[in-house]
Amino acid sequence: CRDKASRVVQQMSSDNGTVLTRDELTEALCVATWGGLTKSQLISKRCAERGIPDDKLQDRSRAQHVLQEFERLEQLPYAELAALYKSRGFAYVDQLDRESLVKGLKEYVLYQEMSLSHLRSVCKEKDLAMKGEHRRADLLKLLVAESWHTYDIPVLKLPNLLVAQGLLDQIQGFSKKDEAQLRVKLRRCQLPVEKSASVSKLLSRLRRHLVWAQMSVEDLEEECRSHDLHWTSVEQAEHRRQMVGMVHA
Repeated sequence: CRDKASRVVQQMSSDNGTVLTRDELTEALCVATWGGLTKSQLISKRCAERGIPDDKLQDRSRAQHVLQEFERLEQLPYAELAALYKSRGFAYVDQLDRESLVKGLKEYVLYQEMSLSHLRSVCKEKDLAMKGEHRRADLLKLLVAESWHTYDIPVLKLPNLLVAQGLLDQIQGFSKKDEAQLRVKLRRCQLPVEKSASVSKLLSRLRRHLVWAQMSVEDLEEECRSHDLHWTSVEQAEHRRQMVGMVHA
């Protein structure tokens, strides 16, 4: 019994990374004497059942919090899930099902609690543009920005999330219009509308125009350079109009 208690104490100390309290020592003796699992072992077992890598958390004592958050998310109504999803910075469209919202939010909970080294590994696996000085908040932004790639919206180059979500809502609205309505919209924006252009091409052109109109001058300059375009030195307001016109050409 003494040897078994010693092993249980050693495992509990390893799991928590701290000196055990009186209650934890008593718990270890009870488990060693009568069998069963310690509280930390039970939590680890529940984490394993839910696919939560508790060994990758910054603090394993937070595993219980992660489990509670997972259970809370599973019980939330769709409207609250959608609001929380948007508040975390994810790209939201009406077509997203409940399962996708819960999955994204659960991943966010894990990313918040992961050790920084494991979070960096996740970003590396996803081939994200990670920099050496990036901390947790920066890495979270990169991971969330992935959800915007589906809609070709460079969220990190836009003024804020409110602007980004507004653009996405506009683009989703335009996708429901017919070809004639899209052509009218593009002409109003003074964009090229050749007869041979398909609906998908018209939508893409309109999306890029909306995005470029919200970019900073510095990001527009980078966009022009990526298209091997050049410009003259002008006032900033005119500078923006000139560059937006150039990338449309």
